[in-house]
Amino acid sequence: MKQTAEALAIWNEQLQEIEGQVKADPENGQLWLRYAQFLDRQCDNPVETLRAYQRAQKLNPDKDLRLSIGKALFGVRRDEEGLALLRTVCAEKPTEYGYCMLAQCLIWNDQHDHAIEALKQAIAIDPDFDEAYYYLGNAYCDKKESEQAIQCYREAVRLNPDNDLAWRELGFALLRDDDTLEQGVEILTRIYQKNPRDEGTIMSLAWALWRMQMYEDSLKILGKAIADGAKNPFIAELHADVTAEMNQKKQSNPAE
Repeated sequence: MKQTAEALAIWNEQLQEIEGQVKADPENGQLWLRYAQFLDRQCDNPVETLRAYQRAQKLNPDKDLRLSIGKALFGVRRDEEGLALLRTVCAEKPTEYGYCMLAQCLIWNDQHDHAIEALKQAIAIDPDFDEAYYYLGNAYCDKKESEQAIQCYREAVRLNPDNDLAWRELGFALLRDDDTLEQGVEILTRIYQKNPRDEGTIMSLAWALWRMQMYEDSLKILGKAIADGAKNPFIAELHADVTAEMNQKKQSNPAE
């Protein structure tokens, strides 16, 4: 918990600093852009994020911030407006990054087939763009097309072995099939070791270990998460379920 408190204190200090700079020099377009990007990365304040990007665009007419504005529109539930803007930018200035951002928003909007089309455009522009394969895997995963999703995630990590998001999703996808369950556990164990506070990884890895009847390993992960103050209530529920099954198995087989 100490690391979390320290990180929050640093974040608050950074936010106050940049807010103070913007207030002191409200016509400085570069400051507004820095502020918008900070909010986009670090904060859950979609209204202010959109406002900051729009202000930055007004003060920086030489910069094209429409992709960021289009994505920010999704944060305030102006989905159609955001999609229209992103499509316009992709038509005028087609880039792999732009098509990826469009696809990400299409996935959020449950338009997976259109997202796949956009991502194929991104890959046509840059066949080595690992982010496109990552989002393509997400689109196929949402469509329950696991084999294609796994292929995309594998390509993403082949192109960029440091793409932890793609590794994590690959691990999740592999857990769905008994034949690849151990591969999924191996991948998620590595991701967990790098980020032991990611509750999605904790739940999936602990569940898979439970499924493999590796009760103590599962409980060790879940117990640490609970001790660290995990917010997901299902972690405690899973801990109780694993404990109950392990105890039941011991009672049924006292010699083990």
